[in-house]
Amino acid sequence: MNAQLKKIDDIASVLYADTMHYGKLLEACKNLSLLLNGITAPSFSSLDEDTAAYTSSGKAISFKWAGMCIDDIIRTKKFSHGLYKAVKKVQETKNGKVHIVYAGTGPFATLTIPLLSKFTASEITFTLLEINSDSFENLKKVISYFSAEAYVSVLEQCDAARYKLKTPEEVDIIISETMMAGLKTEPQVAITYNLMRQVPDTTLLIPEEITLNIIAVNKKQRSLNKQSIDTRIPYYTTLASVFTVSKSTVRAHQDAFIEAFPKYQFPENTLEIPNDIQRGYDQLNIETVIKIFDDEVLEIDESGLTVLLPLLELNPMLETISSMETQYVCGENPGLICRPKM
Repeated sequence: MNAQLKKIDDIASVLYADTMHYGKLLEACKNLSLLLNGITAPSFSSLDEDTAAYTSSGKAISFKWAGMCIDDIIRTKKFSHGLYKAVKKVQETKNGKVHIVYAGTGPFATLTIPLLSKFTASEITFTLLEINSDSFENLKKVISYFSAEAYVSVLEQCDAARYKLKTPEEVDIIISETMMAGLKTEPQVAITYNLMRQVPDTTLLIPEEITLNIIAVNKKQRSLNKQSIDTRIPYYTTLASVFTVSKSTVRAHQDAFIEAFPKYQFPENTLEIPNDIQRGYDQLNIETVIKIFDDEVLEIDESGLTVLLPLLELNPMLETISSMETQYVCGENPGLICRPKM
């Protein structure tokens, strides 16, 4: 194992550990960031956010912000470990190479790098898709730095929401983390629907499931919970799950989605709000729950992807909210639309 892979192997051992040691994880992610940023020494301060790519399916973030995702350390660990587990799962029933499609790699294809120290090029292969030109050019340098060319079967600068896979029947895993909290702005949903409709039912999807819930929050109790170290203080109640992305939901909606692409509107939901909700709670929020793979789950506030998104204040002195209509819409600015009714 060469010096570069030895560094990666040390990092991978932390990312793939079954237990999480925060101090070790912080150090491992810092070392990974320093290593990847040092390959081309990009000047993030000189890269304006306007280098983002705007598509008919949403915004693909810039080189700068994509590169900084490593610093979201629990996200990095859980996505990395989830992908590793998925590879091992496929290997239980497949003798040949495990084919991974990584849609929206950013400048580093971060989630693939730790795999290089655990699997050979005869065991795994990648299709790497990235739309942003700055990120794509940097990605090629990263591949060269690690002498990882043998691992890469396809390297494309493209819009993954429109991309046609070269050998869809060979794909074992599709992974994409092109999202924000609430599945807003970025094209995670469109990318998932486009790629998953092309592959066999046996193909694994990462994240396995993304769910948007409407929850009622007690803000004071939430603040106390954040301050509590040993004891979890209950501060919210889930009113309803209003949108889900998973293999089963893709299969259910894919025909209608493709027919209306890129501006598909999912069916509306009507959520009845309990009459007494304002007695114990003072705010409605969108919660994002991300089941990455197996038992790797990102929950509230563990990541920038799962911060709560406030919808509206609940005030017992004002008119009571009786219901809320919700609908996820795709297009240039995707997201969940919520319409409260008094």
